[in-house]
Amino acid sequence: YQRRVHGGDLFDPVIESRHGFKKTDKHPTDLEPSHLKNAKLDEHYVLSTRIRAARSVRGYRLPPAYNRAERRAVEKTVVDALKKLQGDLKGDYFSVGALAPEELDQRIREAAIFEKPASPLILSAGMVRDWPDARGAFYNPQKSFLVWINEEDHARIISLQPGGDVAAVFERFSRGAKEVEARLKEAGVFFMYNDHLGYITSCPSNLGTGIRVSVHIKIPHLAAHPDFQKVLKKLQLQSHPVEPAGVLDVSNVERLGKSEVQIIQALIDGVNKAVELEKLLEAGKPIDGNW
Repeated sequence: YQRRVHGGDLFDPVIESRHGFKKTDKHPTDLEPSHLKNAKLDEHYVLSTRIRAARSVRGYRLPPAYNRAERRAVEKTVVDALKKLQGDLKGDYFSVGALAPEELDQRIREAAIFEKPASPLILSAGMVRDWPDARGAFYNPQKSFLVWINEEDHARIISLQPGGDVAAVFERFSRGAKEVEARLKEAGVFFMYNDHLGYITSCPSNLGTGIRVSVHIKIPHLAAHPDFQKVLKKLQLQSHPVEPAGVLDVSNVERLGKSEVQIIQALIDGVNKAVELEKLLEAGKPIDGNW
């Protein structure tokens, strides 16, 4: 599979260019929350924290290529596993097609479910075929643990909560990801993974951990600084504005070649540095030489 889809003469150069990851490299993994340091962010600035990761089910083609029958089979396979979750991970599955328009809009606003992708890249890749057939979201009553099915990947495992307790969000994510994988294995089903590329995903940019860790943060002084983008690049972060006005979604850039803990720690360190710079600017002090 690796050589046919994500390797060979076509994809190896793409992956190396995007990630700086050679075809002889091995991808590490570390899902142990206790390995994080200083994982409670300043909640005067950080409004919420979210960790999500893409997963693909072995034996099925990826969304750009698979057909309606495969999509439905992936949905049933993953939902059957999710129904076995217990404790704070226990929840219900909601099919996009079964929700009334107003109810769907409300759940999209709550970030509990996804909307129809509008990206020209995703549309041209054929990933929105038969919409909304076999698409949906599973989540617990607190909406702190979710699994999106057949959005851009077979599954996206998500943990989130208000505030800046990254350790708590990662603990729930790690435990949930392991539980989902264990319930699938009981049925003889496995996620696509290999030692070289880690978790296999629809987009080469998500290979490896497949993980995106993000915070919603208010840093108006730093965001308005002429060197803001340079600061983000130095900290290996990226950002885009979200609602309400003045709030930024700040997330990791790297996915492949570093473990989950390394990626999340880099986000923690970067956000802590961004808050430090924001405080300097609030006090009317320059940030030159401090980043």
